[in-house]
Amino acid sequence: MRVRNLHGWNVTYEEARRIQENLREQLILRDDGIPKDIGLIAGDYAHLILDNDVVGAVVKTKKDVKPLFVSQGHKIGLERSIEIILASCRGYRLPEPTRQAHLTINRIRESSTQGKS
Repeated sequence: MRVRNLHGWNVTYEEARRIQENLREQLILRDDGIPKDIGLIAGDYAHLILDNDVVGAVVKTKKDVKPLFVSQGHKIGLERSIEIILASCRGYRLPEPTRQAHLTINRIRESSTQGKS
């Protein structure tokens, strides 16, 4: 099976605002938009519900870090998406492909700014 892990949501601004308001109503986000500690332990998740539909999940991947927001994709359900994310985190907050991308871009940024001082 091929899995594509996309970093970010493909939603309109209006949809994002509705989701953010719904998260606040569920006491998942503070007023400043930062996720609250909702009592999950590593490996746990809670469904995100918008207009009575499950639209994703808040997934705790590691102790003492902010949760990830996971949603289902094309030909993959939410439960399987959560399983794949948890399996690919390998002890870190982010899934390994996303973590490696962050490390790579940070190395590139660092090497490109060293010569400009």
